[in-house]
Amino acid sequence: MNNYFFLRMGSNAEKKYIAKMKKSFSGIIVRANFFESSPGMLSSLFIELNSASINRGYIIDPITYIFAKKNSLRKWQKVKKDEAYSTLISQLNITGEKEIDKDWIRSIRNPTTKEKDKVEIFGVSKNCVKLCEKFFTEKICNKLPISPLNKEDFNDEFIYSLIDSVTNYQKNAISTKYSSDKYDEFKDDLSEPMFILAPYFTIDDSEWLDINFKIWDAFQKKVQNDKAAIVLNTKPNIFIQQVDKIISIIKTNKINTVFLWFDGLKETGSNQNDIFQAYAKFVSELSYVGKKIINLYAGGFSTFLLKFGLAGIVNNPGYGLYRDVDPALGGTPTAKYYIPFMHDRESILETVQKMDILGLGNNDEDFKKDICDCAICKKGLEIQKEAQIGQGKVFLFHYYGHKGEIKVSRDGVSRSYPSSTCMERCVFHFILARLKEYKWVISSNKTQILFRISEEISKGKQYVKGYLPDWYKILEEMDEK
Repeated sequence: MNNYFFLRMGSNAEKKYIAKMKKSFSGIIVRANFFESSPGMLSSLFIELNSASINRGYIIDPITYIFAKKNSLRKWQKVKKDEAYSTLISQLNITGEKEIDKDWIRSIRNPTTKEKDKVEIFGVSKNCVKLCEKFFTEKICNKLPISPLNKEDFNDEFIYSLIDSVTNYQKNAISTKYSSDKYDEFKDDLSEPMFILAPYFTIDDSEWLDINFKIWDAFQKKVQNDKAAIVLNTKPNIFIQQVDKIISIIKTNKINTVFLWFDGLKETGSNQNDIFQAYAKFVSELSYVGKKIINLYAGGFSTFLLKFGLAGIVNNPGYGLYRDVDPALGGTPTAKYYIPFMHDRESILETVQKMDILGLGNNDEDFKKDICDCAICKKGLEIQKEAQIGQGKVFLFHYYGHKGEIKVSRDGVSRSYPSSTCMERCVFHFILARLKEYKWVISSNKTQILFRISEEISKGKQYVKGYLPDWYKILEEMDEK
């Protein structure tokens, strides 16, 4: 069975990681709103990836689920105070100030000199508006910033129209960004994405489940090729309740590739045996009948499942191992270290504290043996040795956790943020560690995987007892693929 490991690119800043690691992965995946914000840069990157020398693919996630979420098309923007109302009226397609909620305009906390005459408005994301215009009619586009799609919108005509627009968007995303002259220059290098994803919407009740079923059925009739893929974006509790029904529907669908996203599921959480059991059943039964399951936001359990039927995983350098459907509201950037034997990311301080309690990584050789021996960690240990500042895990503080400049946050508190260099090191370490984990799993057998997990349970003790024993028990009962 072919396995995939995609790297999800979420911002222009992450291009540096793609540039250095592009040959190590099956390809990259980007969200459609990000593509709309940087079409030129991403189109060039896609063409480069698809070249004969690299031969890697790309996927554009249409993220249609956002159009059924309240306020998902909106974000806070800074504008001149005397233009706040007129800007909101224009962006939201409303008739006057009376329709504007008082909470949609707010003062800027700790404004700079240039921001003294400005306020923040809860306006519309331009990139999401661009997607609206490509996916929907003008009537629907006009209402979406305030009133999201509802279940009654999904009649047959709407579903088939949406499938057409979403499919064409993905197929033609690159070519439509070039003028005819530039297109002629690149036409031999342009290719379609590795997979064409169906429209999808978050399943948080039985009605949304049935709507997605209708989309899958229409999609199999409209898009009949090996690149076609459906997307299952579901709340874990709904998945547990409906797993048998979902499996049955997917088995009868002609589409063979399924992208999976458990909303907000952190695989290293406690008391999650039910979702692990349902997930394992889903993968086992569907892979048995030839379906390819790819987890869009994969953690450690998903990586081990690659040997038991899962076809692929996706990770992002930034948020990493899981993602909530509802957008993050921001916060203080934290340098996080991926601990391979725990399959989790922790702050540098928490990492060192846990390693102290477990008695691990006290010298350089123990650190490389018990925690990580990737190129980034080895370099940090070498720098520490040359500077004669200690042995083992203490290098994490200055190498991965060094603080940079002090900034005043929105709440008015002065904070010292991690330096950009340390943040980059954390990300490169995460990518390398996950890649090593992926390669090890696909080259190992069931016995080796179970032995590894048992060793990790012994090493991680109280910090992994909430999830690793569950993984072990479930994988022990599964058949290796």
